[in-house]
Amino acid sequence: MRHYLLISALAVLALVQFWVPAFASNQSNDLPLAAGICVNRANQLIQTGKPNEAVKVLQKFQDQQNGKNHYYIDFMLGNCFMMMDEMDKTQPDQTYVDQAAAAYEKAVAKQPNLSPAWLNLAQCLYTQGKMAKAARAFIRGYDTAEVKNADTLYYASACWFFSNNYKAALDTFNLLLDRHKTLVKLEWKEILVNTLFALDKNRQALPWLKELAQQCTGKKQKQWQEVLLYHYVTLGMDKEALSFALYLTRNDPGEPKWWKSLAHIHLGKNRLEKGLQSLMIYGFLTPLTPSETILLADLYSACNIPLEAARCYENWVAHADDTSYKKEENTLKVLDKIMKIAVAYMHGGDKDAALAWADRGLSLKTHPGLLRFKADLLFRDKRYGAACDAYEDLADFKPEQGRAWLMAGYAAWNLGQFDKAAKAFELAADHPKQNRTAKNALGQIRKIKAAHVGMDSLILSKKQQE
Repeated sequence: MRHYLLISALAVLALVQFWVPAFASNQSNDLPLAAGICVNRANQLIQTGKPNEAVKVLQKFQDQQNGKNHYYIDFMLGNCFMMMDEMDKTQPDQTYVDQAAAAYEKAVAKQPNLSPAWLNLAQCLYTQGKMAKAARAFIRGYDTAEVKNADTLYYASACWFFSNNYKAALDTFNLLLDRHKTLVKLEWKEILVNTLFALDKNRQALPWLKELAQQCTGKKQKQWQEVLLYHYVTLGMDKEALSFALYLTRNDPGEPKWWKSLAHIHLGKNRLEKGLQSLMIYGFLTPLTPSETILLADLYSACNIPLEAARCYENWVAHADDTSYKKEENTLKVLDKIMKIAVAYMHGGDKDAALAWADRGLSLKTHPGLLRFKADLLFRDKRYGAACDAYEDLADFKPEQGRAWLMAGYAAWNLGQFDKAAKAFELAADHPKQNRTAKNALGQIRKIKAAHVGMDSLILSKKQQE
C-alpha cells in the first residue's frame, strides 16, 4: 500500500468549477464576412442569456457550409453548450458537456494553436472523468497561450494524478515550480505531496509536508500535522517524531490524538511510564475504546500499579457485559481479563477481591487458569480445605493433573488427612514431572503414619501395664 493512501481522509484536491468559457476574440479577426455576421448574431443572443438560440444560429450556418465552416464557429458552439450546461441542469448525464467537447475537438483540429479552445476542452474532459486526456489538453492550452498561466499547469498536474500517472504529475508540477514558483499556492502543494507519496518518495515530500503542517489553518492543519508525525515515525526519525509530538501536545493540549501519538512513540521505545502518562491524559480527554482500555490496564500492571490496572480491566469487563459475551470466543476473552483482574488485586494486597473475581470467572466457565489461581491463592492463605477441593477440581484437566494432585496432597497433609494426602501423592507420582517430589512426599507421609501407629501402640501398651 502506498503511503498516500493512508491519508485518504484528506481533501487531496478539488478542482474548482471554472465553467466560464475562455474566449478568443483576437482569433476572430480572420473570419469571412458571412461567418463574422453569424458570430455577431450568436454573441448578441449569448449576451441576452439565450445560448440555446445562439446554438441554433451557429448550427444553421454550419449546415449551410457543408462541413467547411470556420474553426471559430466550432469554438463558439462549444462555449454555448458550456453555458447551457450551467443554466439547465435538467439534461440527463452530461449531454451539453459531451456536445461542447465535440465542438472544441473540431476547433482545435482545425486550429491547433487555439489556446482557449484547448482549455475549455480540458474542462469538459475533466468533467467527463477523462483525466489523462484533460491533462494533455491543459498542457496544450498552456503551451499555446500567449500569456502562460500557472493555474493551467496545476490543473494538468492534478489531472495526471487522478489518472494515476504519478510520474507525469510530478514532472508537470516541477515545471510549475520552475516557471512560476512565486505563484504556487499553498493548497496546490497538497497535490505535490500526495504525488510524492504515490511514488514512494516520502523523504522528498517532507519539506513540503512541513510547510503544509505549519502554514495551513484549522482542520486542514491538524490533518497535515498528523500526516507529518506519522511519517516521522514510519521513516524512523525518532528524534523528530518525539520533538514534534511534544510540540503538538504543548501547543494544542486539548487535542486527544496528539497525546495518543505521544503515548505510542514512548511505548515504541519501551518508555512505559511516559507512555502511561500520555495515555492517561488521552483517556481524560476522550472515552477510551476497549482496546485502549486494555492497553492502559496493561501499562498500569507493567508499571506496578496493580489496583489501577484492576480498575481498567473491570471497565473492559463491564463493557463486555453490556455487549454480551455468551459466545465461546468472547467468553475466553472475558476470562482472560478476569484473570488479570484477580492477579492485579492479589498483587495489590486485596486477596478477598482477587478470590471474588476468580469465582466470578469460574461461574462463567470452569477455566483451568482461574481454577489454578484460586487454588494457589487459597493454599497461600492457609485455607487448606477449600484449596484441596479446588486442586481436585483442577485435576479434571489433563495438563494440570500432576501438579494439581501434588498440591492437593500438600493441602490434605496440612489438614492432617494423611490417607487422603497419600492417595493424592500416589496419583501425582504417575506424572513424570511430579514423580520424584510426589514419591518423596509419599515416603514422608508413610513415615509419619508409621510413627503414629508406633505411638498409638506404645500408648496402648502403657495403658495395659497400668
